[in-house]
Amino acid sequence: MLHDILPRHVPRSSTLSNPRTGVSIHYEKVAFHRTLRLHSSHTDPEELEEAARSLGARRARVIRRIVLPLVWRGIIAGLLLSAIYVLSEVSVSITLGSLRGSIISPDHIGPITFAILQLTTQATVVAGGTQPHAKAAALAVILMAIEAAVTTIASRLARRGQALVSV
Repeated sequence: MLHDILPRHVPRSSTLSNPRTGVSIHYEKVAFHRTLRLHSSHTDPEELEEAARSLGARRARVIRRIVLPLVWRGIIAGLLLSAIYVLSEVSVSITLGSLRGSIISPDHIGPITFAILQLTTQATVVAGGTQPHAKAAALAVILMAIEAAVTTIASRLARRGQALVSV
């Protein structure tokens, strides 16, 4: 099934339960965040670096005094977007981490998206008599609110960084 969607990247013998499949899909999606961070590092004017080097500044001082003040907003924006991706990712966190306990037990360990999936697909009795779909919807709203807030912060940081360089 997955081979039909991504024939180049997933071997024919892979299934969704195979950890290699989740990790390979993860690395396909990570390129977006690397691109954003790379773009932010290419927005600094090279003339400033060359001028500092020609005036005798060492490489470490050029990075600390010129490059980092120009690209720090883009780097933070890329890290925030990566944090959103990790927060909503299921396969990699399950592969690298672990799942322990039932959703309704206090010692449950696992990503929020896995808890949402379990609540919507299984007939689970939730403490307090609430319906499982209502609890899954509440978790999804919390996840979307966090993602919206972090995306807004990241876009404002990236926009400010571009305005700073274009001046």
